[in-house]
Amino acid sequence: MAALFGHGRLRLYLLHLLAESPRHGYELIRLLEERFRGSYSPSAGTIYPRLAKLAADGLVRQTTSGGRKVYALTEAGARELAARREEVAALERELAPALARAGDGPGPRGGTANRLPRPPALSPARAAEGARQPAPPPGPAGAAERLRELEHLLDGLRDEVRDAARDHGVGEAEVRTARRLLAETSAHLVALLASPDAYRDRERRTPGRG
Repeated sequence: MAALFGHGRLRLYLLHLLAESPRHGYELIRLLEERFRGSYSPSAGTIYPRLAKLAADGLVRQTTSGGRKVYALTEAGARELAARREEVAALERELAPALARAGDGPGPRGGTANRLPRPPALSPARAAEGARQPAPPPGPAGAAERLRELEHLLDGLRDEVRDAARDHGVGEAEVRTARRLLAETSAHLVALLASPDAYRDRERRTPGRG
C-alpha cells in the first residue's frame, strides 16, 4: 500500500479527501485507516507535514474550530485537483483492489471497482473522543487496533501542542507548567495501563471524581 502513495500521490489523495469535506488532521488519519480497514495507517508525522506544505502552497487553507486546525480546499487546490483529474482516476483504479481486499468494494470485476467509497465523515468531536468509536474486537487484532488508537491520540496531542506553541509562543514559565502537567498525565496513563482495575478504584474513591 505504501508504494501507491509514493511520488506525491498521498498529497494528491489528501486533496481528493478534502474536496469531499473540510477535515482536521486527526480526522484524515482516522478516515484513511478506516477506509483501508487498517491495512494503511499513516502517522501524524506523515500527514501533518503534507498538510502544512499544501497550506504553504495555497492549495488548502486552515482555520481553527474547537481548538483544532481544520483544513479545507482552496480555489487553487480545486483547480489543481481538476487539472490532475486523470491522475486521480488512475489512482482510484490502482487503489480499488486494495479497497476490495479491505472489504470496501466488490473488487476489479464489480461495478464500483473504479469508484472510491465515501464513508460518512467523522466529526471533530467524534474523532477527538476515542470512547465514542466502536470497540475493537478481542484478541491480537483488537489489541493492535487499540495500540494504534493510543498512538494516534498521542500523536494528535503532540501536534496540537506544537501548533499552539508556534501560534502563540512559549515562555520559560509555560515550559515549566507543561513539564509538570505532562508528568502528571504520564503518571496517570501508566498507572491506568499497568493496573486498570486498581486505577479505576482509586479514581472512584477520590473526592470530586466519578
